[in-house]
Amino acid sequence: MDNARLRAVKENLLTSISMEQINLFSSSPKDDFPNIDGDVVIMGGYRGSILRDAKTRRRVWIPIKVGLNIRKISLEIGLSEDDETNVTKDIIPDGILSHIGPIDISRKLSRRLQANPNCRVHEFGYDWRLSLDNLSKQMVDYLRSLRQKSSAPWKGALVIAHSMGGVIAHGVMQQDPSLFRGLLYVGSPISCVNILGPLRNGENVLLSSKVLAAQVNFTMRSSFVFMPLDGRCFVDKATGEDIRLDFFNVNTWVRYRLSPCVAAPHPLSLKSVHEERRKVEGLTTTKSRTINVAEPTSLAPHQAPSPQQSSLPIADAVDYLRRTLERTRKFKESLAFDPSKEYPPLAVVYGGSVPTVRGARVSGEHDIMVGDYSDMIFGPGDGVVHSRNLMPPKGFQICAKVQSERGHVGLLSDVPSIGTALKAILDEESRREEKAADENVLKDIRKADITSGAGNGCQCDGQNTVDVQYGAAVTV
Repeated sequence: MDNARLRAVKENLLTSISMEQINLFSSSPKDDFPNIDGDVVIMGGYRGSILRDAKTRRRVWIPIKVGLNIRKISLEIGLSEDDETNVTKDIIPDGILSHIGPIDISRKLSRRLQANPNCRVHEFGYDWRLSLDNLSKQMVDYLRSLRQKSSAPWKGALVIAHSMGGVIAHGVMQQDPSLFRGLLYVGSPISCVNILGPLRNGENVLLSSKVLAAQVNFTMRSSFVFMPLDGRCFVDKATGEDIRLDFFNVNTWVRYRLSPCVAAPHPLSLKSVHEERRKVEGLTTTKSRTINVAEPTSLAPHQAPSPQQSSLPIADAVDYLRRTLERTRKFKESLAFDPSKEYPPLAVVYGGSVPTVRGARVSGEHDIMVGDYSDMIFGPGDGVVHSRNLMPPKGFQICAKVQSERGHVGLLSDVPSIGTALKAILDEESRREEKAADENVLKDIRKADITSGAGNGCQCDGQNTVDVQYGAAVTV
């Protein structure tokens, strides 16, 4: 089975070499990237922004020395609401993670946009560990500050949002659609059940198993936004029917031992992990020795030697989880389509050629309790996000859905696909402006007819005299 993360690294290394260096004697390829003016905001996703120590300004995400166990850091957040509110006392965000060494994530895209003097390119970096309603409020303030700085009439920002960034941006749009000129979702998930693996077993960053330990992932409020509202993840092997779980009920997490922070691992868990680890490593989209900069790619416990223990008091952890799940559910429900709102043009860039986990087959509830998720169900996606679980939610109209051959990490580096989607947004903007202009003409005609009819004793039948047809957008 294809290693999605290694594939993304290979692709990005190849595409980071300019076409001019490869085709020294060939003519330059046609550049179809749209000519964009105004404010463009690029934002990353889960683990997609640089984090720094608030006092020393040293990187805490992603620092190579930490991954090699040369330096120690802690990304864990305290369990109280005050701990999240005061998190900037210790760690602050500092721009998006645009590249890791020679591996491009979004740097090429930023440079392409910046080549246009009429385009103002901004990077919205944020602390991706926090609650998404909190992050959405921060982004509202950020976009409003751009509006205040604009000397010309402001059209709104054209936002290019990768992965979880698209979920945050969507939440902002629900609060104030006027802040957006357009929104491009790039591999943005409605849900991503792969997060269950890191929440139960933790993950490795190079040689370090402590930076993203299960307890650390548990205290990151954003981790829980990837859980599906419909409860779909597990399928019974015997019946083929879904075993739906209410992932936003704290009792589910305790009963099924989904995190060692709220329930000790099942006695059989250690044995099952050791038995299945060798089988799973050859089949799943593992991270090998690369740094994990995106959402987890697998449900299976192959990233840690055994289910991890927690040092958090169980009662405190359960209370924290109850609050966090309720808050997260409320946020996810707020993302639903609202027919009373006037939304900006929306487009999607996604990956659909990499086998992607969408769930696991289990032998009843016992396998879930033990943590045996090794019989995974794959489908088309980008290696992290399944193509059926893409933003935006049902009801929203999109003007383009562009498939990329890249894996999840490399989607923003697919500049041609991003350009195609941005052009569709601008075309939709023009179409709407033309439609509005035509409607204004019709209103003027009606007013003139009414005025003329009143003056001459004529009666107006009120029928439109102009019939204009418009292209229809696609409804998700």
